[in-house]
Amino acid sequence: METIQNTSKDTLVEGWIDEGVKLYVWKGESGESRRESIPSSVIQFYFAVEGNCIFKFGPHYQKELASSNSFLIYNPDQEIQVEWVLPTKSQLVFIYISIEKLHKLFLSNTAELPFLAGENANRKFYEEKKISPQLMVPLNQLLNSNMPNPVSKVYNLAKAYEILGISFDVREPNIESCPFLNDEENIRKIKQAKEILVERMTSPPTLKVLSELVEINEYRLKAGFKEIYGNTVFGFLLDYKLEHSLSLLQNKNSQIHQVADELGYTNPSHYIAAFKKKYGVTPKKYLLKRE
Repeated sequence: METIQNTSKDTLVEGWIDEGVKLYVWKGESGESRRESIPSSVIQFYFAVEGNCIFKFGPHYQKELASSNSFLIYNPDQEIQVEWVLPTKSQLVFIYISIEKLHKLFLSNTAELPFLAGENANRKFYEEKKISPQLMVPLNQLLNSNMPNPVSKVYNLAKAYEILGISFDVREPNIESCPFLNDEENIRKIKQAKEILVERMTSPPTLKVLSELVEINEYRLKAGFKEIYGNTVFGFLLDYKLEHSLSLLQNKNSQIHQVADELGYTNPSHYIAAFKKKYGVTPKKYLLKRE
């Protein structure tokens, strides 16, 4: 069962999204520590999109997963007890897939996977490497998804399989469709543009100014934003503002006109209309439903 927990600062998606496939998506500002028992039949994928994460394997050994890096861990010999310490201001995606499920997905082709080929099939496997630009795209789309339930579960499953597919693809990447996303510097600039939008959401820069601030042309900014975040530049900003307004509305002292003002709306009616279009109810009705 997939669960979604939201606070004003943190979001956690956690649960079994398919038989033999478990997903954790963590996006937050507060640190947290969690424990997990990983069966020996499970292959573990850990992606630190932002922030370093500490993995504690028992009392005497720990390993740090650096920001923009990934772990692939498989231990067929024993169940693993692990505690992961999540840093402040972090974005992390963890995927667990059972070896049985992997065989079903790849049918008879699991022998082509390096750690399952020949005599390696029953050996421990550990790999740490930089997250590729190709992987950064679905990881960021997963972290920034605004899909409503129950569509979100289907979307999360599709993105998890896309991430696994890219992770297992040992061929040279095909970058014909969006070649500039193969450049990590361009991805960094697009992510920087997102941060500027969030910081200046009450008075955002124009597309032209934003592209100049991050030193990338407008076409690449628009195309890259759509690829990474699954939305237009200002479509993303609108979704962010409306989602942020949910946490503001949860404060019982907040008035709707105050929330609208904090989001940068000069006319509260414009905020109410945008809120109703996204969530199907007005902010006032949303508050009444919560009481």
